[in-house]
Amino acid sequence: MIVTWFLSCIARNALDFAQVPFSAGQRWSRLGRVRASYWLVGVMGAFFCLCLMFAWDTPYRQAGHLLYQRGPDGQHAKISDIGAPDERQHANYVAHIREGKGLPVLKPGSTDLYETYQAHQPPLYYLLAAGWSSLLGADPTSPDQGTGLKLRSLNALIGLSTLLGVYVGARVLLQNDNTALAATAVCLLPMNLALHGALSNDPLLIALCTWSLTGLILGIRTGFSLKIVLIVGLSTGLALLTKTTALALFPVIALGLLAGRNRDWRVWVGCLALPAVLAMPLWLRNLGLYGDPFALKAFNEAFVGSPQASAFIEGFGPWAYWANFVLWWTARSLIGVFGYMDIFMLEQVSRTTSGVFYNLAVCLLILILVIGLVQVRKMSREDSRLKVAMVPVLALPVIVALLFVRFNLQYFQGQGRYLYPALAPVAWLLAAGVASPQDKSPAGLVRAIVWSLVLLSVSLLAWSELGPAFAIRLSGITQPSS
Repeated sequence: MIVTWFLSCIARNALDFAQVPFSAGQRWSRLGRVRASYWLVGVMGAFFCLCLMFAWDTPYRQAGHLLYQRGPDGQHAKISDIGAPDERQHANYVAHIREGKGLPVLKPGSTDLYETYQAHQPPLYYLLAAGWSSLLGADPTSPDQGTGLKLRSLNALIGLSTLLGVYVGARVLLQNDNTALAATAVCLLPMNLALHGALSNDPLLIALCTWSLTGLILGIRTGFSLKIVLIVGLSTGLALLTKTTALALFPVIALGLLAGRNRDWRVWVGCLALPAVLAMPLWLRNLGLYGDPFALKAFNEAFVGSPQASAFIEGFGPWAYWANFVLWWTARSLIGVFGYMDIFMLEQVSRTTSGVFYNLAVCLLILILVIGLVQVRKMSREDSRLKVAMVPVLALPVIVALLFVRFNLQYFQGQGRYLYPALAPVAWLLAAGVASPQDKSPAGLVRAIVWSLVLLSVSLLAWSELGPAFAIRLSGITQPSS
Protein backbone atom coordinates (compact mmCIF):
# COMPACT_ATOMS: atom_id res chain seq x y z
CA MET A 1 0.00 0.00 0.00
CA ILE A 2 2.81 2.43 0.88
CA VAL A 3 4.62 1.71 -2.39
CA THR A 4 1.39 2.20 -4.36
CA TRP A 5 0.73 5.50 -2.63
CA PHE A 6 4.30 6.65 -3.27
CA LEU A 7 4.12 5.77 -6.97
CA SER A 8 0.71 7.46 -7.25
CA CYS A 9 2.13 10.70 -5.81
CA ILE A 10 5.08 10.64 -8.20
CA ALA A 11 2.83 9.89 -11.17
CA ARG A 12 0.38 12.68 -10.32
CA ASN A 13 3.25 15.17 -9.95
CA ALA A 14 4.60 14.06 -13.32
CA LEU A 15 1.16 14.56 -14.85
CA ASP A 16 0.97 18.07 -13.39
CA PHE A 17 4.42 18.83 -14.80
CA ALA A 18 3.31 17.57 -18.20
CA GLN A 19 0.22 19.78 -18.29
CA VAL A 20 1.51 22.30 -20.78
CA PRO A 21 -0.96 24.71 -22.41
CA PHE A 22 -0.69 24.02 -26.13
CA SER A 23 -2.42 25.48 -29.13
CA ALA A 24 -5.90 24.69 -27.89
CA GLY A 25 -5.06 26.14 -24.49
CA GLN A 26 -6.81 23.22 -22.80
CA ARG A 27 -5.79 21.27 -19.74
CA TRP A 28 -6.71 17.74 -18.91
CA SER A 29 -10.07 16.90 -17.50
CA ARG A 30 -10.06 15.45 -14.00
CA LEU A 31 -11.22 12.09 -15.37
CA GLY A 32 -8.43 12.08 -17.96
CA ARG A 33 -5.79 12.80 -15.33
CA VAL A 34 -7.06 10.06 -13.01
CA ARG A 35 -7.23 7.50 -15.84
CA ALA A 36 -3.73 8.36 -17.08
CA SER A 37 -2.18 8.47 -13.60
CA TYR A 38 -3.50 5.03 -12.67
CA TRP A 39 -2.32 3.54 -15.94
CA LEU A 40 1.09 5.14 -15.45
CA VAL A 41 1.26 3.69 -11.94
CA GLY A 42 0.45 0.26 -13.40
CA VAL A 43 3.29 0.44 -15.92
CA MET A 44 5.68 1.71 -13.25
CA GLY A 45 4.67 -1.05 -10.87
CA ALA A 46 5.09 -3.74 -13.53
CA PHE A 47 8.50 -2.30 -14.46
CA PHE A 48 9.75 -2.24 -10.88
CA CYS A 49 8.56 -5.78 -10.09
CA LEU A 50 10.01 -7.19 -13.31
CA CYS A 51 13.37 -5.53 -12.64
CA LEU A 52 13.52 -7.26 -9.25
CA MET A 53 12.47 -10.56 -10.83
CA PHE A 54 15.26 -10.30 -13.41
CA ALA A 55 17.68 -9.31 -10.63
CA TRP A 56 16.78 -12.32 -8.50
CA ASP A 57 17.18 -14.84 -11.32
CA THR A 58 20.51 -13.44 -12.55
CA PRO A 59 23.43 -14.99 -10.61
CA TYR A 60 25.50 -12.54 -8.58
CA ARG A 61 29.30 -13.03 -8.54
CA GLN A 62 29.09 -16.71 -9.50
CA ALA A 63 31.35 -18.51 -11.98
CA GLY A 64 29.94 -20.42 -14.93
CA HIS A 65 30.29 -21.43 -18.56
CA LEU A 66 29.43 -19.59 -21.78
CA LEU A 67 27.65 -22.08 -24.00
CA TYR A 68 28.12 -20.19 -27.27
CA GLN A 69 31.75 -19.22 -26.74
CA ARG A 70 34.72 -21.56 -26.59
CA GLY A 71 37.92 -21.43 -24.60
CA PRO A 72 41.45 -22.27 -25.83
CA ASP A 73 40.79 -25.95 -25.04
CA GLY A 74 37.75 -26.04 -27.33
CA GLN A 75 35.36 -26.44 -24.41
CA HIS A 76 32.72 -24.01 -23.17
CA ALA A 77 34.52 -20.87 -21.99
CA LYS A 78 34.52 -20.45 -18.22
CA ILE A 79 34.30 -17.01 -16.63
CA SER A 80 34.43 -15.83 -13.03
CA ASP A 81 31.07 -14.05 -13.13
CA ILE A 82 28.31 -15.48 -15.31
CA GLY A 83 25.66 -12.84 -14.49
CA ALA A 84 25.38 -9.33 -15.91
CA PRO A 85 28.21 -7.97 -18.13
CA ASP A 86 30.95 -6.16 -16.17
CA GLU A 87 28.84 -6.28 -13.00
CA ARG A 88 31.62 -7.78 -10.89
CA GLN A 89 33.91 -4.89 -11.80
CA HIS A 90 31.20 -2.29 -11.14
CA ALA A 91 30.63 -3.90 -7.72
CA ASN A 92 34.36 -3.76 -6.97
CA TYR A 93 34.31 -0.02 -7.72
CA VAL A 94 31.41 0.40 -5.27
CA ALA A 95 33.23 -1.64 -2.63
CA HIS A 96 36.38 0.48 -3.06
CA ILE A 97 34.40 3.64 -2.23
CA ARG A 98 32.39 1.97 0.53
CA GLU A 99 35.61 0.97 2.27
CA GLY A 100 36.70 4.61 2.39
CA LYS A 101 39.51 4.29 -0.16
CA GLY A 102 38.27 7.14 -2.36
CA LEU A 103 37.99 6.85 -6.13
CA PRO A 104 39.90 3.95 -7.72
CA VAL A 105 42.56 4.42 -10.40
CA LEU A 106 42.75 2.33 -13.56
CA LYS A 107 46.23 0.88 -14.00
CA PRO A 108 46.69 -0.76 -17.42
CA GLY A 109 48.88 -3.86 -17.16
CA SER A 110 48.27 -4.38 -13.44
CA THR A 111 47.87 -7.93 -12.13
CA ASP A 112 44.34 -7.23 -10.89
CA LEU A 113 43.15 -5.60 -14.12
CA TYR A 114 40.30 -8.10 -14.49
CA GLU A 115 38.84 -6.90 -11.19
CA THR A 116 39.44 -3.17 -11.78
CA TYR A 117 38.95 -2.47 -15.48
CA GLN A 118 35.93 -0.24 -14.76
CA ALA A 119 37.97 2.03 -12.47
CA HIS A 120 38.21 4.76 -15.12
CA GLN A 121 34.44 5.38 -15.06
CA PRO A 122 33.04 8.70 -13.73
CA PRO A 123 32.02 8.27 -10.09
CA LEU A 124 28.42 9.47 -9.64
CA TYR A 125 26.64 6.12 -9.87
CA TYR A 126 29.23 4.40 -7.67
CA LEU A 127 28.91 7.07 -4.98
CA LEU A 128 25.14 6.53 -4.97
CA ALA A 129 25.55 2.75 -4.93
CA ALA A 130 28.10 2.91 -2.09
CA GLY A 131 25.63 4.92 -0.01
CA TRP A 132 22.83 2.50 -0.95
CA SER A 133 24.92 -0.54 0.02
CA SER A 134 25.83 1.04 3.35
CA LEU A 135 22.19 1.90 4.01
CA LEU A 136 21.11 -1.70 3.36
CA GLY A 137 24.19 -3.28 4.95
CA ALA A 138 25.02 -5.11 1.71
CA ASP A 139 28.64 -5.97 0.92
CA PRO A 140 29.20 -5.61 -2.85
CA THR A 141 31.90 -8.31 -2.79
CA SER A 142 29.65 -10.94 -1.23
CA PRO A 143 28.41 -13.66 -3.62
CA ASP A 144 25.14 -13.93 -1.71
CA GLN A 145 22.15 -13.68 -4.07
CA GLY A 146 20.12 -11.72 -1.55
CA THR A 147 22.91 -9.17 -1.30
CA GLY A 148 22.93 -8.87 -5.08
CA LEU A 149 19.17 -8.22 -5.09
CA LYS A 150 19.56 -5.41 -2.54
CA LEU A 151 22.31 -3.73 -4.52
CA ARG A 152 20.55 -4.15 -7.86
CA SER A 153 17.31 -2.69 -6.52
CA LEU A 154 18.85 0.80 -6.70
CA ASN A 155 18.76 0.69 -10.49
CA ALA A 156 15.14 -0.47 -10.44
CA LEU A 157 14.33 2.70 -8.50
CA ILE A 158 16.42 4.84 -10.85
CA GLY A 159 14.50 3.31 -13.74
CA LEU A 160 11.24 4.74 -12.39
CA SER A 161 12.61 8.23 -13.04
CA THR A 162 13.36 7.18 -16.61
CA LEU A 163 9.74 6.07 -17.08
CA LEU A 164 8.52 9.42 -15.81
CA GLY A 165 10.93 11.25 -18.10
CA VAL A 166 9.78 9.22 -21.10
CA TYR A 167 6.15 9.89 -20.21
CA VAL A 168 6.56 13.63 -19.66
CA GLY A 169 8.67 14.01 -22.80
CA ALA A 170 6.10 12.19 -24.93
CA ARG A 171 3.23 14.19 -23.43
CA VAL A 172 5.01 17.48 -24.13
CA LEU A 173 6.29 16.48 -27.58
CA LEU A 174 3.24 14.73 -29.03
CA GLN A 175 0.39 16.22 -26.97
CA ASN A 176 -1.50 12.97 -26.64
CA ASP A 177 -2.14 11.09 -23.41
CA ASN A 178 -2.46 7.68 -25.09
CA THR A 179 0.76 8.11 -27.05
CA ALA A 180 2.59 9.11 -23.87
CA LEU A 181 1.40 5.96 -22.11
CA ALA A 182 2.44 3.81 -25.08
CA ALA A 183 5.89 5.42 -24.97
CA THR A 184 6.26 4.61 -21.28
CA ALA A 185 5.45 0.97 -22.00
CA VAL A 186 8.53 0.71 -24.26
CA CYS A 187 10.55 0.67 -21.04
CA LEU A 188 9.17 -2.86 -20.50
CA LEU A 189 11.49 -4.25 -23.19
CA PRO A 190 13.30 -7.29 -21.71
CA MET A 191 16.77 -5.85 -22.28
CA ASN A 192 15.86 -2.66 -20.46
CA LEU A 193 14.53 -4.67 -17.52
CA ALA A 194 17.72 -6.74 -17.41
CA LEU A 195 19.84 -3.58 -17.41
CA HIS A 196 17.84 -2.17 -14.52
CA GLY A 197 18.08 -5.50 -12.71
CA ALA A 198 21.88 -5.35 -12.59
CA LEU A 199 24.55 -3.32 -10.82
CA SER A 200 25.75 -0.92 -13.52
CA ASN A 201 26.05 2.79 -14.32
CA ASP A 202 23.97 2.42 -17.52
CA PRO A 203 20.50 2.97 -15.94
CA LEU A 204 21.54 6.27 -14.33
CA LEU A 205 22.97 7.45 -17.66
CA ILE A 206 19.72 6.51 -19.43
CA ALA A 207 17.64 8.38 -16.85
CA LEU A 208 19.74 11.55 -17.03
CA CYS A 209 19.86 11.55 -20.85
CA THR A 210 16.09 11.16 -20.86
CA TRP A 211 15.52 14.13 -18.57
CA SER A 212 18.07 16.29 -20.39
CA LEU A 213 16.24 15.74 -23.68
CA THR A 214 12.82 16.09 -22.06
CA GLY A 215 13.83 19.41 -20.54
CA LEU A 216 15.14 20.61 -23.90
CA ILE A 217 11.86 19.71 -25.61
CA LEU A 218 9.89 21.44 -22.87
CA GLY A 219 11.98 24.57 -23.39
CA ILE A 220 11.42 24.51 -27.15
CA ARG A 221 7.70 24.01 -26.64
CA THR A 222 7.03 26.57 -23.90
CA GLY A 223 10.13 28.76 -23.55
CA PHE A 224 13.24 28.33 -21.42
CA SER A 225 12.41 29.34 -17.86
CA LEU A 226 15.07 29.08 -15.16
CA LYS A 227 13.52 25.81 -13.99
CA ILE A 228 13.75 24.26 -17.45
CA VAL A 229 17.31 25.48 -18.02
CA LEU A 230 18.33 23.90 -14.71
CA ILE A 231 16.66 20.61 -15.68
CA VAL A 232 18.68 20.50 -18.90
CA GLY A 233 21.94 21.77 -17.41
CA LEU A 234 21.93 19.69 -14.24
CA SER A 235 20.76 16.50 -15.98
CA THR A 236 23.52 16.86 -18.58
CA GLY A 237 26.16 17.67 -15.98
CA LEU A 238 25.21 14.71 -13.81
CA ALA A 239 25.18 12.48 -16.89
CA LEU A 240 28.78 13.54 -17.61
CA LEU A 241 29.63 12.47 -14.05
CA THR A 242 28.02 9.10 -14.76
CA LYS A 243 29.49 8.00 -18.10
CA THR A 244 31.54 9.61 -20.88
CA THR A 245 28.84 8.69 -23.42
CA ALA A 246 26.95 11.73 -22.10
CA LEU A 247 29.22 13.91 -24.23
CA ALA A 248 26.71 13.12 -26.99
CA LEU A 249 24.29 15.48 -25.26
CA PHE A 250 26.35 18.58 -26.09
CA PRO A 251 25.74 18.54 -29.87
CA VAL A 252 22.12 17.49 -29.28
CA ILE A 253 21.45 20.48 -27.04
CA ALA A 254 23.32 22.85 -29.37
CA LEU A 255 21.32 21.63 -32.37
CA GLY A 256 18.07 22.09 -30.45
CA LEU A 257 18.92 25.66 -29.46
CA LEU A 258 20.10 26.51 -32.97
CA ALA A 259 16.99 25.02 -34.57
CA GLY A 260 14.84 27.09 -32.24
CA ARG A 261 16.93 30.19 -33.00
CA ASN A 262 17.43 30.80 -29.32
CA ARG A 263 19.62 33.86 -28.83
CA ASP A 264 19.41 34.16 -25.05
CA TRP A 265 23.00 33.72 -23.86
CA ARG A 266 21.76 32.73 -20.39
CA VAL A 267 20.02 29.69 -21.87
CA TRP A 268 23.19 28.66 -23.71
CA VAL A 269 25.28 29.10 -20.56
CA GLY A 270 22.85 27.16 -18.40
CA CYS A 271 22.36 24.30 -20.86
CA LEU A 272 25.95 23.91 -22.08
CA ALA A 273 28.39 25.71 -19.77
CA LEU A 274 26.83 24.54 -16.49
CA PRO A 275 27.33 20.83 -17.35
CA ALA A 276 30.96 21.50 -18.27
CA VAL A 277 31.53 23.30 -14.97
CA LEU A 278 30.03 20.38 -13.04
CA ALA A 279 32.25 17.88 -14.84
CA MET A 280 35.42 20.00 -14.79
CA PRO A 281 36.85 18.67 -11.48
CA LEU A 282 36.59 15.11 -12.81
CA TRP A 283 38.13 16.07 -16.15
CA LEU A 284 41.05 17.81 -14.42
CA ARG A 285 41.60 14.75 -12.21
CA ASN A 286 41.64 12.48 -15.27
CA LEU A 287 44.01 14.83 -17.07
CA GLY A 288 46.46 14.56 -14.21
CA LEU A 289 46.10 10.79 -13.79
CA TYR A 290 45.68 9.54 -17.35
CA GLY A 291 46.86 12.36 -19.59
CA ASP A 292 43.42 13.15 -21.05
CA PRO A 293 40.20 14.44 -19.49
CA PHE A 294 38.07 11.44 -20.47
CA ALA A 295 40.55 8.65 -19.55
CA LEU A 296 40.31 7.25 -23.08
CA LYS A 297 44.03 6.62 -23.32
CA ALA A 298 44.03 4.45 -20.20
CA PHE A 299 40.88 2.70 -21.40
CA ASN A 300 42.48 1.75 -24.73
CA GLU A 301 45.63 0.52 -23.01
CA ALA A 302 43.64 -1.58 -20.57
CA PHE A 303 41.41 -3.14 -23.24
CA VAL A 304 44.11 -4.46 -25.56
CA GLY A 305 42.90 -8.00 -24.82
CA SER A 306 39.31 -7.29 -25.82
CA PRO A 307 37.91 -8.64 -29.12
CA GLN A 308 39.42 -6.45 -31.83
CA ALA A 309 37.34 -5.45 -34.84
CA SER A 310 40.41 -5.85 -37.08
CA ALA A 311 40.66 -9.55 -36.21
CA PHE A 312 37.01 -10.16 -37.18
CA ILE A 313 37.36 -8.18 -40.40
CA GLU A 314 40.51 -10.06 -41.39
CA GLY A 315 38.90 -13.40 -40.60
CA PHE A 316 35.42 -12.89 -42.02
CA GLY A 317 35.57 -9.79 -44.21
CA PRO A 318 34.06 -6.33 -43.57
CA TRP A 319 30.54 -7.20 -44.78
CA ALA A 320 30.27 -10.28 -42.57
CA TYR A 321 31.64 -8.36 -39.59
CA TRP A 322 29.19 -5.47 -39.80
CA ALA A 323 26.13 -7.46 -40.96
CA ASN A 324 26.46 -10.83 -39.22
CA PHE A 325 28.26 -9.77 -36.08
CA VAL A 326 27.69 -6.12 -35.17
CA LEU A 327 24.22 -5.59 -36.68
CA TRP A 328 22.69 -8.99 -35.93
CA TRP A 329 24.06 -9.22 -32.40
CA THR A 330 23.06 -5.63 -31.64
CA ALA A 331 19.55 -6.02 -33.07
CA ARG A 332 18.86 -9.07 -30.91
CA SER A 333 20.29 -7.51 -27.77
CA LEU A 334 18.15 -4.39 -28.21
CA ILE A 335 15.22 -6.70 -27.49
CA GLY A 336 16.94 -8.98 -25.04
CA VAL A 337 20.10 -11.10 -24.89
CA PHE A 338 21.20 -11.86 -21.36
CA GLY A 339 24.32 -12.70 -19.39
CA TYR A 340 27.51 -12.20 -21.36
CA MET A 341 25.61 -12.05 -24.65
CA ASP A 342 25.05 -15.78 -24.21
CA ILE A 343 21.38 -16.31 -23.32
CA PHE A 344 18.90 -15.90 -26.19
CA MET A 345 15.13 -15.92 -25.95
CA LEU A 346 13.50 -19.25 -26.92
CA GLU A 347 16.89 -20.94 -27.18
CA GLN A 348 15.54 -23.83 -25.10
CA VAL A 349 12.99 -24.52 -27.83
CA SER A 350 15.54 -24.41 -30.65
CA ARG A 351 18.05 -22.04 -32.16
CA THR A 352 15.91 -21.81 -35.27
CA THR A 353 12.87 -20.75 -33.25
CA SER A 354 14.99 -18.20 -31.42
CA GLY A 355 16.27 -16.75 -34.68
CA VAL A 356 12.78 -16.53 -36.16
CA PHE A 357 11.51 -14.76 -33.04
CA TYR A 358 14.25 -12.11 -33.15
CA ASN A 359 13.79 -11.58 -36.89
CA LEU A 360 10.05 -11.04 -36.52
CA ALA A 361 10.46 -8.80 -33.48
CA VAL A 362 13.10 -6.62 -35.12
CA CYS A 363 11.09 -6.29 -38.35
CA LEU A 364 7.93 -5.39 -36.40
CA LEU A 365 9.73 -2.73 -34.37
CA ILE A 366 11.26 -1.23 -37.53
CA LEU A 367 7.83 -1.13 -39.19
CA ILE A 368 6.26 0.58 -36.16
CA LEU A 369 9.18 3.02 -36.03
CA VAL A 370 8.69 3.98 -39.67
CA ILE A 371 4.96 4.47 -39.12
CA GLY A 372 5.76 6.66 -36.13
CA LEU A 373 8.13 8.80 -38.18
CA VAL A 374 5.44 9.26 -40.83
CA GLN A 375 2.87 10.24 -38.19
CA VAL A 376 5.18 12.78 -36.58
CA ARG A 377 6.15 14.20 -39.96
CA LYS A 378 2.46 14.82 -40.74
CA MET A 379 1.99 16.60 -37.42
CA SER A 380 5.10 18.73 -37.85
CA ARG A 381 3.69 20.27 -41.05
CA GLU A 382 1.05 22.02 -38.94
CA ASP A 383 3.11 22.46 -35.76
CA SER A 384 6.30 24.51 -36.18
CA ARG A 385 7.42 23.91 -32.59
CA LEU A 386 7.16 20.15 -33.06
CA LYS A 387 9.29 20.47 -36.18
CA VAL A 388 11.97 22.27 -34.18
CA ALA A 389 11.74 19.81 -31.26
CA MET A 390 12.26 16.88 -33.61
CA VAL A 391 15.77 18.12 -34.40
CA PRO A 392 17.26 17.10 -31.02
CA VAL A 393 14.87 14.14 -30.78
CA LEU A 394 16.34 12.65 -33.96
CA ALA A 395 19.86 13.90 -33.26
CA LEU A 396 20.34 11.92 -30.03
CA PRO A 397 19.85 8.41 -31.50
CA VAL A 398 21.90 9.35 -34.58
CA ILE A 399 24.84 10.63 -32.51
CA VAL A 400 24.69 7.71 -30.08
CA ALA A 401 24.62 5.31 -33.06
CA LEU A 402 27.66 7.04 -34.61
CA LEU A 403 29.57 6.68 -31.33
CA PHE A 404 28.56 3.02 -31.27
CA VAL A 405 29.86 2.51 -34.82
CA ARG A 406 33.10 4.28 -33.87
CA PHE A 407 33.48 1.94 -30.89
CA ASN A 408 32.93 -1.12 -33.08
CA LEU A 409 35.52 0.09 -35.56
CA GLN A 410 38.04 -0.69 -32.83
CA TYR A 411 36.41 -3.36 -30.67
CA PHE A 412 33.68 -5.88 -31.39
CA GLN A 413 30.94 -4.85 -28.97
CA GLY A 414 27.62 -5.69 -30.61
CA GLN A 415 25.62 -4.92 -27.48
CA GLY A 416 22.37 -3.01 -27.72
CA ARG A 417 22.80 -1.53 -24.24
CA TYR A 418 25.26 0.98 -25.67
CA LEU A 419 22.36 2.46 -27.66
CA TYR A 420 19.98 2.70 -24.71
CA PRO A 421 20.94 6.28 -23.79
CA ALA A 422 18.69 7.11 -26.76
CA LEU A 423 15.80 5.05 -25.34
CA ALA A 424 13.46 8.02 -24.90
CA PRO A 425 13.36 9.35 -28.49
CA VAL A 426 13.02 5.81 -29.87
CA ALA A 427 10.18 5.14 -27.40
CA TRP A 428 8.39 8.32 -28.53
CA LEU A 429 8.58 7.34 -32.19
CA LEU A 430 7.47 3.76 -31.51
CA ALA A 431 4.55 5.09 -29.49
CA ALA A 432 3.56 7.40 -32.35
CA GLY A 433 3.45 4.33 -34.58
CA VAL A 434 1.28 2.40 -32.14
CA ALA A 435 -1.10 5.11 -30.89
CA SER A 436 -1.16 7.97 -33.39
CA PRO A 437 -0.80 11.37 -31.68
CA GLN A 438 -3.53 12.67 -33.98
CA ASP A 439 -6.03 10.10 -32.67
CA LYS A 440 -7.32 11.05 -29.22
CA SER A 441 -10.29 8.68 -29.29
CA PRO A 442 -10.73 5.74 -26.88
CA ALA A 443 -9.36 3.48 -29.64
CA GLY A 444 -5.96 5.09 -29.10
CA LEU A 445 -6.02 4.08 -25.44
CA VAL A 446 -6.96 0.53 -26.42
CA ARG A 447 -3.98 0.34 -28.76
CA ALA A 448 -1.70 1.66 -26.03
CA ILE A 449 -3.01 -0.96 -23.60
CA VAL A 450 -2.60 -3.80 -26.10
CA TRP A 451 0.93 -2.60 -26.88
CA SER A 452 1.76 -2.57 -23.17
CA LEU A 453 0.37 -6.05 -22.64
CA VAL A 454 2.35 -7.40 -25.60
CA LEU A 455 5.61 -5.98 -24.22
CA LEU A 456 4.72 -7.23 -20.76
CA SER A 457 4.11 -10.73 -22.14
CA VAL A 458 7.42 -10.77 -24.01
CA SER A 459 9.27 -9.71 -20.87
CA LEU A 460 7.52 -12.36 -18.77
CA LEU A 461 8.54 -14.93 -21.37
CA ALA A 462 12.15 -13.76 -21.19
CA TRP A 463 12.10 -13.87 -17.40
CA SER A 464 10.59 -17.38 -17.34
CA GLU A 465 13.53 -18.64 -19.42
CA LEU A 466 16.22 -16.83 -17.47
CA GLY A 467 16.45 -19.16 -14.46
CA PRO A 468 16.72 -22.41 -16.45
CA ALA A 469 19.19 -20.82 -18.89
CA PHE A 470 21.50 -19.68 -16.09
CA ALA A 471 21.16 -23.08 -14.41
CA ILE A 472 22.60 -24.69 -17.55
CA ARG A 473 25.51 -22.27 -17.58
CA LEU A 474 26.20 -22.60 -13.86
CA SER A 475 26.37 -26.38 -14.13
CA GLY A 476 28.27 -26.46 -17.42
CA ILE A 477 26.05 -29.22 -18.87
CA THR A 478 25.32 -29.76 -22.53
CA GLN A 479 24.26 -27.05 -24.93
CA PRO A 480 20.54 -26.53 -25.74
CA SER A 481 19.13 -28.42 -28.67
CA SER A 482 19.55 -26.90 -32.12
